[in-house]
Amino acid sequence: MIETKTPAHDGWHERLFYIFFIGRLDRDKKELGRGLFNRVLLRLTRALKSSLGAYTTVRSLEAKGDTLQWGAEPTRLILVIADSAQEKWVDSRVAELGTVAARDLRQDEIWITKHRLNLFAARPSED
Repeated sequence: MIETKTPAHDGWHERLFYIFFIGRLDRDKKELGRGLFNRVLLRLTRALKSSLGAYTTVRSLEAKGDTLQWGAEPTRLILVIADSAQEKWVDSRVAELGTVAARDLRQDEIWITKHRLNLFAARPSED
Protein backbone atom coordinates (compact mmCIF):
# COMPACT_ATOMS: atom_id res chain seq x y z
CA MET A 1 0.00 0.00 0.00
CA ILE A 2 1.30 3.47 -0.87
CA GLU A 3 1.13 6.05 1.90
CA THR A 4 0.27 9.57 0.90
CA LYS A 5 0.73 12.89 2.62
CA THR A 6 -2.58 14.62 3.34
CA PRO A 7 -2.30 18.36 2.66
CA ALA A 8 -3.27 20.84 5.36
CA HIS A 9 -5.90 22.25 2.97
CA ASP A 10 -7.81 20.51 0.23
CA GLY A 11 -4.81 20.87 -2.16
CA TRP A 12 -6.82 21.96 -5.21
CA HIS A 13 -5.64 25.02 -7.15
CA GLU A 14 -7.54 26.90 -9.82
CA ARG A 15 -5.69 26.92 -13.14
CA LEU A 16 -6.32 27.97 -16.73
CA PHE A 17 -6.23 25.26 -19.39
CA TYR A 18 -5.63 26.21 -23.02
CA ILE A 19 -5.64 23.86 -26.00
CA PHE A 20 -4.08 24.88 -29.32
CA PHE A 21 -5.43 22.91 -32.30
CA ILE A 22 -2.72 23.15 -34.96
CA GLY A 23 -3.27 21.35 -38.25
CA ARG A 24 -0.44 20.16 -40.50
CA LEU A 25 -1.94 21.78 -43.61
CA ASP A 26 -1.24 25.32 -44.78
CA ARG A 27 -3.91 27.69 -46.10
CA ASP A 28 -3.61 26.03 -49.55
CA LYS A 29 -4.37 22.62 -47.98
CA LYS A 30 -0.81 21.42 -48.61
CA GLU A 31 0.91 19.40 -45.92
CA LEU A 32 3.60 21.37 -44.10
CA GLY A 33 7.11 19.96 -44.08
CA ARG A 34 8.04 18.18 -40.85
CA GLY A 35 11.06 20.46 -40.31
CA LEU A 36 9.10 23.72 -40.56
CA PHE A 37 6.21 22.36 -38.48
CA ASN A 38 8.48 21.10 -35.70
CA ARG A 39 10.56 24.33 -35.61
CA VAL A 40 7.47 26.51 -35.28
CA LEU A 41 5.98 24.31 -32.56
CA LEU A 42 9.26 24.22 -30.66
CA ARG A 43 9.41 28.06 -30.73
CA LEU A 44 5.77 28.20 -29.60
CA THR A 45 6.19 25.81 -26.67
CA ARG A 46 9.45 27.44 -25.52
CA ALA A 47 7.88 30.90 -25.69
CA LEU A 48 4.82 29.72 -23.75
CA LYS A 49 6.95 28.22 -20.97
CA SER A 50 9.39 31.13 -20.73
CA SER A 51 6.79 33.90 -20.81
CA LEU A 52 4.10 32.35 -18.61
CA GLY A 53 6.27 31.40 -15.67
CA ALA A 54 7.17 28.59 -13.33
CA TYR A 55 3.63 27.30 -12.75
CA THR A 56 3.07 26.69 -16.46
CA THR A 57 3.01 23.19 -17.90
CA VAL A 58 3.09 22.61 -21.67
CA ARG A 59 2.46 19.25 -23.34
CA SER A 60 2.11 18.25 -26.98
CA LEU A 61 -0.05 15.45 -28.41
CA GLU A 62 -0.45 14.09 -31.93
CA ALA A 63 -4.07 13.83 -33.08
CA LYS A 64 -6.17 13.56 -36.21
CA GLY A 65 -8.71 16.26 -36.95
CA ASP A 66 -11.70 15.78 -39.20
CA THR A 67 -13.86 18.68 -40.41
CA LEU A 68 -16.25 19.21 -43.29
CA GLN A 69 -14.05 21.95 -44.76
CA TRP A 70 -10.65 20.30 -44.36
CA GLY A 71 -11.47 16.59 -44.13
CA ALA A 72 -9.07 14.36 -42.21
CA GLU A 73 -6.00 16.31 -41.15
CA PRO A 74 -3.03 15.36 -38.97
CA THR A 75 -3.09 17.75 -36.03
CA ARG A 76 -0.96 18.67 -33.04
CA LEU A 77 -2.60 19.62 -29.77
CA ILE A 78 -0.60 21.88 -27.49
CA LEU A 79 -1.94 21.69 -23.94
CA VAL A 80 -1.11 24.53 -21.56
CA ILE A 81 -1.91 24.68 -17.84
CA ALA A 82 -1.21 28.14 -16.42
CA ASP A 83 -1.64 30.05 -13.18
CA SER A 84 -5.03 31.77 -13.05
CA ALA A 85 -3.71 34.68 -10.97
CA GLN A 86 -2.40 36.40 -14.13
CA GLU A 87 -5.28 35.59 -16.45
CA LYS A 88 -5.18 38.76 -18.58
CA TRP A 89 -1.43 38.40 -19.17
CA VAL A 90 -1.77 34.69 -20.01
CA ASP A 91 -4.69 35.38 -22.38
CA SER A 92 -2.74 38.04 -24.25
CA ARG A 93 0.42 35.89 -24.55
CA VAL A 94 -1.53 32.84 -25.72
CA ALA A 95 -3.34 34.92 -28.35
CA GLU A 96 -0.14 36.65 -29.48
CA LEU A 97 1.92 33.45 -29.70
CA GLY A 98 -0.92 31.63 -31.49
CA THR A 99 -1.07 34.42 -34.08
CA VAL A 100 2.70 34.22 -34.65
CA ALA A 101 2.52 30.42 -35.08
CA ALA A 102 -0.38 30.75 -37.57
CA ARG A 103 1.64 33.27 -39.60
CA ASP A 104 4.80 31.16 -39.54
CA LEU A 105 2.87 28.05 -40.61
CA ARG A 106 1.11 29.97 -43.42
CA GLN A 107 -2.31 29.14 -41.93
CA ASP A 108 -5.41 31.31 -41.87
CA GLU A 109 -6.01 30.51 -38.21
CA ILE A 110 -5.17 28.31 -35.26
CA TRP A 111 -7.96 27.41 -32.89
CA ILE A 112 -7.30 27.94 -29.18
CA THR A 113 -9.75 26.97 -26.45
CA LYS A 114 -9.69 28.19 -22.86
CA HIS A 115 -11.05 26.37 -19.84
CA ARG A 116 -10.91 26.71 -16.07
CA LEU A 117 -9.97 23.70 -14.04
CA ASN A 118 -8.97 22.70 -10.55
CA LEU A 119 -5.62 20.94 -10.33
CA PHE A 120 -4.46 18.63 -7.59
CA ALA A 121 -0.85 17.42 -7.55
CA ALA A 122 -0.87 13.91 -6.02
CA ARG A 123 2.49 13.33 -4.36
CA PRO A 124 3.68 10.30 -2.39
CA SER A 125 4.87 10.90 1.16
CA GLU A 126 8.56 11.24 1.79
CA ASP A 127 10.12 8.29 3.59
